[in-house]
Amino acid sequence: MKLLRRLVLLSIGLAALVLMGMGARWMMHRNDDLAEAQELSVHAARRPPGVVLSGYVDVEEGIISLYPLQPGRVEQVLVRENSAVKKGAELLRLDERLARFKLEQALADLTAAQAKYEAAKQMPDLHKSKFAQQTEAVKAMQNRLSAARNKAESAKKLFDRKLLSQEELDAALDLVKEVEAGERAEQEKLSSLQKVDPFLDVRQAGALLDAKKSQLEEAKYGLNEQVLRAPADGIVLRVNVGPGDVLGPIPKDAAILFSVNQRRIIRVNVEQEFAGRVKIGYAAEAQDYINPESVWRGKVVRIADVFMHTRSLLPQRISLSGDDTRTLESIVILDDTKELRLGQRVRVTIRPK
Repeated sequence: MKLLRRLVLLSIGLAALVLMGMGARWMMHRNDDLAEAQELSVHAARRPPGVVLSGYVDVEEGIISLYPLQPGRVEQVLVRENSAVKKGAELLRLDERLARFKLEQALADLTAAQAKYEAAKQMPDLHKSKFAQQTEAVKAMQNRLSAARNKAESAKKLFDRKLLSQEELDAALDLVKEVEAGERAEQEKLSSLQKVDPFLDVRQAGALLDAKKSQLEEAKYGLNEQVLRAPADGIVLRVNVGPGDVLGPIPKDAAILFSVNQRRIIRVNVEQEFAGRVKIGYAAEAQDYINPESVWRGKVVRIADVFMHTRSLLPQRISLSGDDTRTLESIVILDDTKELRLGQRVRVTIRPK
């Protein structure tokens, strides 16, 4: 009995010691947790608060509105929405008949201008020949005039000696006047040829030829522009036209909305009251408005230097709403852009790292 009592007392003592140790350990851990909580509270109090803003997913160059340079009727749409295409890929084709008619006309005009230019190149030699002929004609008239004057002088001498009648003298004098008039006419012709620039027609025909060459290149370019091509590697977001649609010279809507293959970013609209709390390099956390569990992290890489009207996802147009709200656009680049779609609206929290 005494041995049993001693064992019971020993067990009770050991249990008491164990309980005392566990209580001391719990008190130590509790104190450590309180100290850590206090430290976190101090750090949280010292850390500047974040600012929550609105933004949307975009690419650096924005969505591009594609529209044929030449008006015409859509003949064929060659892509579908959400199609990935390479630079230069054909997206849609217009009716080419009118463009081909203009090309044929430009080719005919060029042929005519080329012939006119070849003819004009012969003009300097023809002018030189005409000038030489006219010079000889003037010399011939001068010789005839000299002979007529000699005859008139001889007739005057004979008339004075009563060997020639008055009528014959008058005829000799009239002949002198006739030859003088002819000599003056030939001199005027020679003077006119001297004033003519024989290379003027060549320059004029050459300029016309250059103009027709430019018109031909314009016609070729117009024919080439009957096909709308992708400006870069990217994705066809939306097709707004179909076969048979007539596209005019002043577009109201894009024929095709296109996005180039670039890293997706978030454009954050910062109101003026929060502008001082957003800096380049600050951490950014984006959450989807509908599904807050979808979170993406990144940082602010660029801040605009001007407050302007909020940029729309699509290419800007003149706003008729009268909204004069101006914000400071900031660009956020994320570490991971998976599952982000263009135009997706997100809630962005920005704070110092």
